[in-house]
Amino acid sequence: EAVTVHLDTAAAAAARDDLARRVYSALWSHVLGRVNEALGGGGGEARTIGLLDVFGFESFERNGFEQLCINYANEVLQGWFMDALIKREQAEYAREGVVCDHIEYPSNAEQVSLLGGKGGIFALLDEECRIPRGSDEALVEKMHAGFEKSRPGLYSRARFGAGAAGAALAAEVGPETLFCVRHYAEEVQYTARGWLEKNRSAVRHEVTELLAGSDYPLLSLPSGAALEAPPLSTGQSSRAPSVSGVFRESLRSLGAALLVTQQHFVRCIKPNSTKTPHSLDAAYVQRQLRYLGVGAVLEIGRAGYQVKLPYASFLGRYRCVVFDQPGLLDGPPREAAERLLRAAAGKLDGNPDWLASREAQLGTSKLFMRP
Repeated sequence: EAVTVHLDTAAAAAARDDLARRVYSALWSHVLGRVNEALGGGGGEARTIGLLDVFGFESFERNGFEQLCINYANEVLQGWFMDALIKREQAEYAREGVVCDHIEYPSNAEQVSLLGGKGGIFALLDEECRIPRGSDEALVEKMHAGFEKSRPGLYSRARFGAGAAGAALAAEVGPETLFCVRHYAEEVQYTARGWLEKNRSAVRHEVTELLAGSDYPLLSLPSGAALEAPPLSTGQSSRAPSVSGVFRESLRSLGAALLVTQQHFVRCIKPNSTKTPHSLDAAYVQRQLRYLGVGAVLEIGRAGYQVKLPYASFLGRYRCVVFDQPGLLDGPPREAAERLLRAAAGKLDGNPDWLASREAQLGTSKLFMRP
């Protein structure tokens, strides 16, 4: 039995856009599969090299559902990046026998929880999509009620004063759909206009089956099953997954893959946006450094011991401090370094004990210090 469903303009546009996204995703997966087949060396998964092109952090005059998904992916990837650097630091400390339990490292776990955690923004969005009379405005009101007081440093209402970013968008999208999130890079103002329609799975099974029967070879490649949203992991709801739910699940799968790999990170900086040689746009470069989370790398370094010198290098560089006591440099390098360190402290007011305060520590082969 055929049932005709009449859609209004907004619902029809959302179904069209979602179908286009699914077709693009399926065709991209097909192309990627063909490339992997062509490059396959027959060595098995144990010998593969994966390249992950990280999403760029986005902050425009108008930021919607797509920007929230992209920036959430950036938050998750930034968390993995920071965790990898911290583990690398801690592994070196462990090898050298250096105590590091007093070091507090930076973290963006609160931002990740606000966006994708239980009761977070994506969870409220999925919940609002399931309500018969749910609306974008009601979603934002629930976010205000849930996060404005409990997450004051991370979530806030839009500001509409003179020169504020919210003032320009209020007339266009309505002030009741605006809110702000403090990401690791900077604060971003979002508008929730149209989020419910974008988050729902708008493609019907009949449409995907019709597309799969196309006479055009490439267009018929993604079958109906391929275009439909993939199921979520075991133990999650049996409801049709939302767009944000599928996106978060793909991030979880990516995280599981990264955990079993040896990771290397490359940060690319463009000197300018016009591709002009011999031109450095300082503001443009600074914004990239902030968006790439380079500041977090510096924070991790500052939280631990920035100076890590092999004992031979330390003694050679600072032997002039005890030129009148050359006997302090005799003996094993580690013991000589400790004597030199204490002698240097004795020449300062207050005779600070850097070893007792852990401003410096003696490792197996290196001296670790904070400047």
